[in-house]
Amino acid sequence: MTIAQTDLEFQLADYLDQTMSVDYIDWACERMSLGDDSPALLALAAAYPRERKSDLRLLYQKSRQQLGLPQHNPEQLLTAGAQDQAETFLSGLASADQVLSRLYELYRASGYHLPFLGWANDLQCVADDQNMGGVIYPEQVSLNVSDLLFQECSAYLALSTGKQIEPNDQDLICQDCGTVNPASPNRAKQSKFQRLRKHFFPQPEPTPPRCQHCQSERLLTYGSLAGRQALATYC
Repeated sequence: MTIAQTDLEFQLADYLDQTMSVDYIDWACERMSLGDDSPALLALAAAYPRERKSDLRLLYQKSRQQLGLPQHNPEQLLTAGAQDQAETFLSGLASADQVLSRLYELYRASGYHLPFLGWANDLQCVADDQNMGGVIYPEQVSLNVSDLLFQECSAYLALSTGKQIEPNDQDLICQDCGTVNPASPNRAKQSKFQRLRKHFFPQPEPTPPRCQHCQSERLLTYGSLAGRQALATYC
């Protein structure tokens, strides 16, 4: 893990108020060991853990300003945290329950507005209901939350980073520009309210999928022969 990644994690913990007084002091000592120096940083490194957290946090913020360290906005911090959690799960370094709980926490901290992460709320609802025996969604007791989380994390990383991904059989190949578009996973319903709303109110016809890069509707499933032939022309 790089220094920048570690600093980003600490900024996220500070934003989520998941730090203790001693964490700010440790951060200052670590920065000084890297050769950084400023009046606020020196004062923070010499502070006592028993001092008020609010005072130490203020010194931390002043230290960042004096050192010219990058300041990320809340959406950038939460997105970086979510991407890290998705990569951790796809690498097999954490359980589905741990990662889903953390992703939901990050999505909730964004005021339920973090781009491409609304599914975390949906899937958390289903996981909670399964733990209660399927009281609200009895038809979804058989859903494999871990498999769905794997699909969602793969799609989330592709969407939130804009990186090309290794296609699977359900991904869509654009015939016009060759972009591999991740298929939408079979997502669970978000809430009982939304399920009732869908039942009682007419829903618009689903729009055909479009390429994320060029907006073309000329998409082929990668798993089909035509899709593989189309991809071959761009490789």
